[in-house]
Amino acid sequence: MKALRIKSLHIYHYGKFSNQTFHFSASPVQLIYGLNEAGKTTMMSFIESMLFGFPKTKKYEPKTGGVYGGVLEAEHPEYGVVKIERTKGTAEKLRVYTEKGEVKHGDFLKQLFQGTDRALYKAIYSFDVFGLQEIHAFNRDKIGEFLLFSSLFGAEAVSKLDSRLAKESERLYKPNGRNPQLNQELETLKQLAAKLKQAEAEEAGYHQLLEEKRTLEARLEAAET
Repeated sequence: MKALRIKSLHIYHYGKFSNQTFHFSASPVQLIYGLNEAGKTTMMSFIESMLFGFPKTKKYEPKTGGVYGGVLEAEHPEYGVVKIERTKGTAEKLRVYTEKGEVKHGDFLKQLFQGTDRALYKAIYSFDVFGLQEIHAFNRDKIGEFLLFSSLFGAEAVSKLDSRLAKESERLYKPNGRNPQLNQELETLKQLAAKLKQAEAEEAGYHQLLEEKRTLEARLEAAET
C-alpha cells in the first residue's frame, strides 16, 4: 500500500467520541497521548473501521442514538487528498470523495490499498502496547528477534504465537502430567526399558544354566569313563 498519510479524523459517533475532530501534522511520526480510558484504543479502532469496515462487536456503537461512523481524511501520493466516509445504520455505507469532487466506493478504496487487507494492516500498522507487554523480560537478542518478527507479522501475531506454543507445549509435555502425549510416550518407553532389563537378566540366567549343564555333562562323561 502506497503511503496514505492521515490528515484528520471526524468522528460522528464512535465509542466514547461524539462529534469530535482530530487533526494530525505532516510529521511522519504522530504521538497520541492520554490517560487510561482517554480513548487511544478507540481512536485506533476508528481508523481501522474507516479503512476496512466496522468491527463485528457492538462495543463502539452509540448507546444513545446518532450516526455510527465518521470520516477519515488522508493524502495519497497519486490521488491527492481523499475523504473516506463510512457509516452504519441498518446497513453499512461507504463513500470515498476525491480531490476532483468525484464520489467513489469500495472498489476504489481497494485500489488505493493495492491489496492490503485488514489482516495485513493489523499485522504491520496496528502495533500496540499489548504486543509489547512481555518485552521487559527479553535480553538484547530476544528483543531483536521480537522486533524483526513484529515488523514482518505484527506484535499481536508474536503474542498469539507465543500463546499457541505454550498451549502446544503443555499438550505435549508437563513435568507432573499424565495425559500429555510426550508424557505417555515416556511412560511407555520406561515400561519397555524395564521389560528389556528383565529380559536381559533372564537371558543372563539362561546362559549361566547352559554353562552349568555343560560342566555337569563333562563331569558325568568323565565319571562314566
